[in-house]
Amino acid sequence: MYNQVYFHKTATACEAMLSFLNQKCIHLFFPLDIDSYISIDDYNILEFFYENTFIKNNSFMKKFVRELLFERKLWKRVYEETVPFHLLTSSPSLCHKVLQFLKEQDIPTELIESSANLTRFSPKGKGDASKNNFKVILKNASTLGHTVEPIENHSNLINRVDEEFVIKRVFVAKYTENGEEIDPKSIQKIISERILK
Repeated sequence: MYNQVYFHKTATACEAMLSFLNQKCIHLFFPLDIDSYISIDDYNILEFFYENTFIKNNSFMKKFVRELLFERKLWKRVYEETVPFHLLTSSPSLCHKVLQFLKEQDIPTELIESSANLTRFSPKGKGDASKNNFKVILKNASTLGHTVEPIENHSNLINRVDEEFVIKRVFVAKYTENGEEIDPKSIQKIISERILK
C-alpha cells in the first residue's frame, strides 16, 4: 500500500519537479504578507511564477512551470531501487552512478527517496502508543458499528522493523535545457546496459 498509494510514482514525480524548481529558483519566495499570500490562486499562480526574474528570462523554466502546474506533463521515472532498511548500509546503491551518467548527458534529473519523504510510518513496540497519524476504520457486522484503530495494528509491513524498506527513484525531465526532447525509455535502456550490467 505504501508503494502503491503514499509513495506513488505520480506523487513522487511532482515532488521531484518541485525539488528541481526549488533548487533552480533560490530567490523565489511566496509573500509573507497574509493578504498578498492568499491573493495567489489557481487563476494567477502562473503569473506569480513568471514574475520571478530567473523564470521570466529562461524559456526552459517557463515551459517547465507551465507543464507542472497546468498541463500535468510530469517527469518520468528511469530508475528505481527498493532496499530493505536493515540492508541499507551494506547494500551499495547505484543511484549515484545513474545520476552521474544523467548529469554528463545534461539531462535535468532528481532523486527522491522514501526515507526523506514526509509520509513515513513508524513501527511500535508492544504496549507503546501509536506514532502514526494514519488510522483504519474497522466495521463490525454484528453490531453495525465501527472502530478506528492505528494502521500498524493491521499491517505487518509497518509493525515489523525487519520489513521496513527504502525506495529510491530517479526522475528525468521531458527535455534538456537546450530544448532537446528526452526519451525516457531510451534512457532506461542505456542505464540497464551500461550501469546495471
